[in-house]
Amino acid sequence: MVGAAAIASFVAFGVLFSFGVFVEEIGDEFDVGKGPVAALFSVAAGLYYLSGGVAGRLGDRYGPRPVLLGGSIVLVAGLWATAVAPSLLAMYLGFGLLVGPGVACCYAPMVAAAGGWFDEKRTLAMGTATAGVGIGTLVMAPVGSLLVSGLGWRGAMGAYAVGSAVLLSVAIAGAYRPPPASGGESTSLRPMLQSHTFLVMFSASTLLSFAFYTPFVFLPTYAEEVGIDASVASVLVGLIGAMSVASRILFGLLGGHVSPTALYKLSYVLVGVSYLFWLGAGSSLGMLLGHVVVMGVGYGGFVAIGPAVLADSFGVSRLGGLIGALYTSWAIGGFFGPSSNGFLIDRYGFWAALLMSLGAMILAIAMVLRLRP
Repeated sequence: MVGAAAIASFVAFGVLFSFGVFVEEIGDEFDVGKGPVAALFSVAAGLYYLSGGVAGRLGDRYGPRPVLLGGSIVLVAGLWATAVAPSLLAMYLGFGLLVGPGVACCYAPMVAAAGGWFDEKRTLAMGTATAGVGIGTLVMAPVGSLLVSGLGWRGAMGAYAVGSAVLLSVAIAGAYRPPPASGGESTSLRPMLQSHTFLVMFSASTLLSFAFYTPFVFLPTYAEEVGIDASVASVLVGLIGAMSVASRILFGLLGGHVSPTALYKLSYVLVGVSYLFWLGAGSSLGMLLGHVVVMGVGYGGFVAIGPAVLADSFGVSRLGGLIGALYTSWAIGGFFGPSSNGFLIDRYGFWAALLMSLGAMILAIAMVLRLRP
């Protein structure tokens, strides 16, 4: 089940977060700028975050396999529709409206089900399951770039559809519903969503999302502007993904010896500290490497540990719904964080965006420290 969840996460986030390799070619074919093409990603990502709660609750009720099956069909159909789309509007209907909900069905129900199979090593299991997110982000961008070079963007998108169908079929075969939870866990989701723990996690996650996207969107541009070679600049973001993969496993292992809540708080602190490296970097590649390493470790930590904190606090009977509901908080930062930072950079320079990101993280850390052990 852990392997199936990791494969599903690999496919879903590999497809979603490698969209950047298609932007230039799609824009050239339809004779539009990067903005309208990049909006395809915004729509898909926004719908992923907004539909995660629904997908998670369906997984709680019906088990992960039927939800993953339905999500796989929607995801593959969206990729194929994009590959044959005659216009940019058709791509909004294909990639924008279908891929996001498909990703949601591949993530929250599967990670929750993986956690439901474990008691003593649940944190490690869920950390391993979510490692697929980082691996997919790291691997699929260069693979997609090679496919675009060899097959064109339409052929590459078609290859994505076929490859996703094959890999998700393997994940579907390994998707088993966990045994019923013991101990009389609550079956009502509403009291959990209104609890102190969930509200603190949701608020902290919303604040963190305003800072999270800053290096993914702006770090390569910053590095090039201070004189770092473009090829090196592009690797910096990849290192965040690589470090996040390692940290998911590390935090999962530590979860057997340290309170998941304490590790969750630590991950937020690390993300905040990473911005101190960037603020003081100037043209120093070493300081920028410090930023991406610390950022990656913190990023992998809160993704791996967050579901375990929810499981420890509320049990696993409604874990899918809780995970999906928590990740709706990212829609706010996803829609407004990059655009706000872009405005600040255009008006005042990078330092203003970095200060805003650091300020958001200080507030997020102050909020997450309110979590009870």
